[in-house]
Amino acid sequence: MSESSPIMRVLRQGHKQVEREVDTAIRHYQRELRMWMVDHGIEIPDFPTPDKPNGPNALHTKMRKVVSTAQAEWERVVVEPPNQGWERIDHYIRSAEGSGWSWLKPYTRDGQTAWCGHFASFCWRAAGVKHDVVYSATPSTYRLSRWAKGTARVVDLDNIRPGDLVVVGPTVDSPYGAHITIATAKAKNGFIETIEGNAKGNAGNGAWAEGVVTQKRPFSATSNSTYIIRFAYRPLKEDFDE
Repeated sequence: MSESSPIMRVLRQGHKQVEREVDTAIRHYQRELRMWMVDHGIEIPDFPTPDKPNGPNALHTKMRKVVSTAQAEWERVVVEPPNQGWERIDHYIRSAEGSGWSWLKPYTRDGQTAWCGHFASFCWRAAGVKHDVVYSATPSTYRLSRWAKGTARVVDLDNIRPGDLVVVGPTVDSPYGAHITIATAKAKNGFIETIEGNAKGNAGNGAWAEGVVTQKRPFSATSNSTYIIRFAYRPLKEDFDE
């Protein structure tokens, strides 16, 4: 039978449809599994990759866990009150698994607290970063700057890796930046892909929303008001519990 025959074309189209359905089912299963593991305090496993057949080094493994945790929270669909999953925001802010700022009032309304850094606290804490670090350093851009200043925690902007904290803000804002994000990929075409809290972007259900979202942050822009990448930070070995 000819490869270009109508029957073969139909068979190829059917095969592609089956592949898409299987891929969708696998992604759904992985999403549910990651959410279950995060909820039960189970470490999300890391596996060797083609470029690292013996597996990544220890810090790389931990930073990939940051990304896996952020991905699981994004897929959970967490948006501002009174919409889906908003109670999770309070967990990032006040629980021991997040920043541990239990002295704050429960988060119940949009804008009550700037929680981008608390979301980062939750993701870094899941990777084993010490409670003292996420309590005192990650909740704000000023705290991050003070914590990292003069140390190897400051990352060159051309060396940002998945899991790093990337601070963005307009070029005319404070010297510490304005908003905290988590890099999920290396730089490409002048942008860094991120998952971030307390921001507008694409939620885990595909809708444009304000909450835990995906974004693409640029290194430069023509407008002074555009949020560009300003700083990046990465923990050191001594910042982890192990």
